[in-house]
Amino acid sequence: MRKPSVPRPGTEEPAPQAGARGGRLPTSRLPEEHTQSLPVVRQQTPSSLDLRADRHDRVVSTGLAQRLQERRDSLRRLRRRRLLVAAAVLVVLAGLGWGVLGSPLLGLRLEQVEVTGSDGSVSVEQVREVYAGLEGRSLLRLDTGELAAATSQELVRVRDVQVSRRWPNGLRVHLSMREPVAARQVEGGFEVLDAQAVVLETAASLPAGLAWVQAPEGEELSAEMVSAVVAAVGALDPQTRSQVVSGTASVAGQVRLSLQGGANVVWGDSSQPELKAQVLRVLLGTPAQVYDVSSPRFPSTS
Repeated sequence: MRKPSVPRPGTEEPAPQAGARGGRLPTSRLPEEHTQSLPVVRQQTPSSLDLRADRHDRVVSTGLAQRLQERRDSLRRLRRRRLLVAAAVLVVLAGLGWGVLGSPLLGLRLEQVEVTGSDGSVSVEQVREVYAGLEGRSLLRLDTGELAAATSQELVRVRDVQVSRRWPNGLRVHLSMREPVAARQVEGGFEVLDAQAVVLETAASLPAGLAWVQAPEGEELSAEMVSAVVAAVGALDPQTRSQVVSGTASVAGQVRLSLQGGANVVWGDSSQPELKAQVLRVLLGTPAQVYDVSSPRFPSTS
């Protein structure tokens, strides 16, 4: 057998091939100059910054979700509070509405109805009787215009009415009365008339101070004649009216008045009644038998 040769200086012994029969991988380390040139492979581990960032993301996400939930809860509470406030307001308004319109707090009391302007022909009790069916009704539900119309319709002596509320339970009623100016004879007495020929009452005899409406001789008294006479008499002032004894009107509507002492007034038609009344008042200061105011701008006496 041949002895192994000794390697020459400066040469390396070749490494045995892997997988050779009975051979093993060498356990000797590589020379130092080869180990320094090999790359170093290190295991990547999470850094502290990455861990803090991850924790921050989780905290931000959790905090945002909590704030959104709190905001939703707050909005729900706000809606509930608004609903409760609205319901409370409705209840209060309903209570006030009932208290004002339905309760007796502002209900009409007949004894609280105050009446002024009457000439004595209409009493306070008569006016209150007109409103008897409304007793207890809230003043806010009363129509003062309807009350005024009802008063003038029920009480013929009333020409005009002004009604106002008298808080908390009354009414203030001011009457403008119809004034009787003449009368006409009918079966069973005399009808008392105002200046609009409204029948105020029927008297057994001719009332003192009223002009007697008569038909012209040979004529029948018509409604038009009556209206013409009472309109003329009604236009006179009280002092002049008291001197009128009677009045007639023709079919054409020409009015003639008879005065105390036998004098006569030629009134003419129904035009310019106020001016005619003023002129007649002046003319009566001059004694005469006939005062003609049919043309009031050119009156005459005779």
